[in-house]
Amino acid sequence: MRPDGSGLRQLTPYSWEVAIKHDWSPDGRLSVLTTNADFVRPREAADLVAIRPDGSGAGNLTRFEAGRNAFAGSFSPDGKLIVFRLERGDRYALAVVDRGGGHLRLLTRLGGARPRFLDWGTHP
Repeated sequence: MRPDGSGLRQLTPYSWEVAIKHDWSPDGRLSVLTTNADFVRPREAADLVAIRPDGSGAGNLTRFEAGRNAFAGSFSPDGKLIVFRLERGDRYALAVVDRGGGHLRLLTRLGGARPRFLDWGTHP
């Protein structure tokens, strides 16, 4: 929508079950979000999707099997990486993936702490 609140437009279908937390890339060209966040499709994972501001170009950044889930955090200040919460059952870790969905790596080990509402901050 516009800054004055007009021009509201839906970018994703309700069936995606988008999570509350999402983030815009610093250059404004992409938004990262989580689909299947409430596990309405229990045989599918919660995955990261990048989408353009006009709703086009949606593409999965992760494609996990049920039981392994990704919940969006935020873009790095340079816009090259996305931090997110990786879940496997009741174990959690911080991970990063590049904005195209490649080079996924763990930042922490899987453990019991459940990080939420991740925000990268100002340092790459």
